[in-house]
Amino acid sequence: MLSHCATAAGVADQIVDGEVSKITPQVTNKNVTDVLAPTNPATVQLNITPDTCVSLQQGRICYSTVTASWHSQQDLDLCLALDNEILQCWTQQSQGKYKFEFASPQTSVVRLLQQQKVMAQAPIKVNWVHQASKVKRHWRLF
Repeated sequence: MLSHCATAAGVADQIVDGEVSKITPQVTNKNVTDVLAPTNPATVQLNITPDTCVSLQQGRICYSTVTASWHSQQDLDLCLALDNEILQCWTQQSQGKYKFEFASPQTSVVRLLQQQKVMAQAPIKVNWVHQASKVKRHWRLF
């Protein structure tokens, strides 16, 4: 039979088959918060304004001045990228803002990268007023 009895000194008595022995608790260097709440990766919020660009006709390049702003609860090294092009980088910052000229015929993705790892992303959608016509119109004056 195995049983434990705790004492005020932090030493417990262990009774195994009628024999009493002392158990001393093991001391570790971990905080209780480290054990109960493991560290989570940084949460980064990314806002793109405007997030939609409107072109006159489908397939045409859409032009817009876009502002990307971000914030995090801790200081990070981050780079802002549009598709595969790095636009701006920050070192040990918890927030940032960057204004850039967007020019694309299709939807693109803005990403915040930390050593090639995507921390946040948001699309810039390209819409159009008129669909591209499939029939070419030939104008004749006479």
